[in-house]
Amino acid sequence: MMPIMDGIELIKSVRSLLGDRASVYIIAASADSSDTNRQACLDAGANVFVAKPIDSRTFGELIHQGLKGQDTTIAVQQKDFKPQINMSIIEDIADGDRELLFQITESIIIALTDDLTSFKQAILVKDYSSIVMRAHRMKGNLSQVGETVVIKLAEKIENFAKSQDIDSIQEVSNEFADSVIAVQKIVEAYLASN
Repeated sequence: MMPIMDGIELIKSVRSLLGDRASVYIIAASADSSDTNRQACLDAGANVFVAKPIDSRTFGELIHQGLKGQDTTIAVQQKDFKPQINMSIIEDIADGDRELLFQITESIIIALTDDLTSFKQAILVKDYSSIVMRAHRMKGNLSQVGETVVIKLAEKIENFAKSQDIDSIQEVSNEFADSVIAVQKIVEAYLASN
């Protein structure tokens, strides 16, 4: 997404330099957290891949590793993910009606809880059509509260389920479930404050 050349081209360009300049420690940071993009960055020569939004403590640790010369190629999963919620969509729909705001918000919380429970069960029995449906429904409810990062995880899971890739689904399902729960907690706090 950068002008002139994209990040992968930049990484390849740096790695093609002569001498010590080619071995600079590279942290690739991207909002595209897909496995394809992650692997492309690592294949191009990045030492580390981290998905945006970037947790400052994690990013600091990665820089520290680079300065210490720990040249291990890794892809970072951020543990301290904090959802970005925007309740203005629901507030606009409610148009000042606090009871309607409460009903809509509560229905989203209930739907996320129900769909997450069914999603986990569907993974256990490898019911791919149910995994797709539940991930899609959660994606819709997450969009109502303006959360975009978790929506991308839901889209990945939908695609994995469509290709019946249970290993990839299981690989991201805990991160997805934890992220959905984090969203629920923030929405519940919003509801309690109103």
